Amino acid sequence: MNKLSENERQQTLQVANNAEFASNPPSQIAPTLADRGQYLASESTVYRILKAEKQHHRGRAKKPSTMVITSHYAAEASRL
Repeated sequence: MNKLSENERQQTLQVANNAEFASNPPSQIAPTLADRGQYLASESTVYRILKAEKQHHRGRAKKPSTMVITSHYAAEASRL
């Protein structure tokens, strides 16, 4: 079985919450660690761990904010 132990899961969560990675999505965390020769978990496993801890709102995964509608509109071509 390839399931992470609780210790490995906690270690992965601790690294993801480290100041260096706190605002990064798993798609940046896992490759950065791999470049350093460290392997804690796959990118998808990091996503699952963060989702289980309700921390899956990082980086580009965050819901886009609603744009405010401007008061300008085009009455005709080339005129506001």
